[in-house]
Amino acid sequence: MFVDKRQACYLISPPCGGKSTQGRLLSESGITYVDTSELIMREINRSPKSLASGTASQAMRSGKPVNDIMVDNLVANWIKGCRDAEVFIGGYPRNLHQAQHAVSDQIDLLRDYGVILTFKLFYLKVPREKCIERRNDPKAKRGVRLDGDAERVFLERLDVFFATIDPIVRCFNLSGRSGSVVEIDGTMSEQDIFRKLRAPAYATIA
Repeated sequence: MFVDKRQACYLISPPCGGKSTQGRLLSESGITYVDTSELIMREINRSPKSLASGTASQAMRSGKPVNDIMVDNLVANWIKGCRDAEVFIGGYPRNLHQAQHAVSDQIDLLRDYGVILTFKLFYLKVPREKCIERRNDPKAKRGVRLDGDAERVFLERLDVFFATIDPIVRCFNLSGRSGSVVEIDGTMSEQDIFRKLRAPAYATIA
């Protein structure tokens, strides 16, 4: 069987933590990047009348998490379909279940298709207060001050992130793969963060 080596670089941050900006910079530099929200929207548009798509669409509108199994499968299928040696996936994993899938079941699944997968978790660390400051900054490109339900949903997402990030990081650290977690100061400049992401020390494993 043909063996295809690939490294999945998972990029996570709290809401307004800089993940989307880094995803854009990666894409502009020619790196293969996708955000899980984009994968979910593609699936919704592909099968808009399916029960799974309807449930996912409702979850996204309300700021709730989409079904883990659906997200796991979308990520695995996207990685399988890529041909680059290194790919970046933004917004994954979002919880311990997805982290466990990423470091175990997903490896086995892709091996069955001839893909030998290695992985790294890049975590942009930004304090909760800084995320709120960024979201409410009228000068920011995202540019809309939160109020009412929008503020409540945003704060709930922040709370969920900070409640789940430690188990996610611990899961990757316990995976038995040295250097599988790279923590980056997300309060640095956009270009400094990007240089950290592209540092030779984190390059694709041969």
